Amino acid sequence: MSSLFASILANLPGNSITLTMIWLFAFVMMLFVSEILFFYVPGVSISNLILTVVGMAFGFGPTFVIGFLSILPAHFILRKDMTMMIVSLFTLVPMVTISAFYGNYIVNLLGWPMLGFVVSVVKWGSSIVIGVMMGRAMPKKILNIMLEPLISIPVFWIFSGYFMWIFTL
Repeated sequence: MSSLFASILANLPGNSITLTMIWLFAFVMMLFVSEILFFYVPGVSISNLILTVVGMAFGFGPTFVIGFLSILPAHFILRKDMTMMIVSLFTLVPMVTISAFYGNYIVNLLGWPMLGFVVSVVKWGSSIVIGVMMGRAMPKKILNIMLEPLISIPVFWIFSGYFMWIFTL
């Protein structure tokens, strides 16, 4: 397991493991803070944009580790519900997969606004399916699957430029 983690860290940008650890920590903290700040705001998710841009720049492995170390602890702090942690983990996988493998293609074909729409639909679609299988209540998720894709269109359009520096690392 430690060799897998070392190989994930080796794929991050930088000249040394120290610089790599600094960038990993910075992305973890950015996602953690954005999750804490916007968790209870229906339909608004800056963490989707950050996670998507990081996934497009660094690929699946490092992005999954970054999401795992930031989103899951933030959700546990806010809700203290282990079933939500499981739903968050299984929702993270398709989000990171879409951004890492298809993000550049969607941006080149349809633009940043449609990438935000697709990532939000994948996020809440998988969350609803997994949540129903675990017996969780769905009213907030139903509200978010309607609001978040529509709100993500302008969020990705306006704020994607603020995170383009990640591609230069």
